[in-house]
Amino acid sequence: MKGDSGLQFVEFAEGPTKTRRGGLNAKSRQFQPKMFQTGGERCPVALFRQYISRRPPNLWTSGPFYLSIKYNRGSSDREIWYKVQPI
Repeated sequence: MKGDSGLQFVEFAEGPTKTRRGGLNAKSRQFQPKMFQTGGERCPVALFRQYISRRPPNLWTSGPFYLSIKYNRGSSDREIWYKVQPI
């Protein structure tokens, strides 16, 4: 996404978790946390995009965030670093 200043950012959307289940007494955050691009080799938005691109294509838009490392990569899988197995 792009903000008003023209900088790209990634916005975090939380769902229910083991310790934050939601329900009638759930308190939602007043804002969603964001990380903005900074440029350079340690830009958090660029690193996030690279991480997403190294995941299996069916998990680019949804699924568990943390995945297991794919140790035995074949020549056709050089770009995919993770397997469809949550940590």
